[in-house]
Amino acid sequence: MSREAWRRHYTPRPRAARDTTTGPRPGSYTGELRIGHARIGAGLTIVAAGDSLVGALPLDSLRVTGPLSVRSVGRGLALDFPFDYAAKRCAGTRIAIC
Repeated sequence: MSREAWRRHYTPRPRAARDTTTGPRPGSYTGELRIGHARIGAGLTIVAAGDSLVGALPLDSLRVTGPLSVRSVGRGLALDFPFDYAAKRCAGTRIAIC
């Protein structure tokens, strides 16, 4: 192997910078939740409780009927909550990943 070929083969290549973000932070957020074609205004409050996250999720047309579960998923978060959507006569549990 020639010296030039050796250099091309063994020269270290630059590496991608490491991801140092910490994921979701406690705080208040405003946005919308999309379920099918419906866009539902949402406000989310996340609070640290020990080593867990808890939250509140007021929605403009859905009624959250039970506890909201908040957990980190990579750099985002997952929300898990039971709901009642009177306008569409449906209810269930929704898992949203943000």
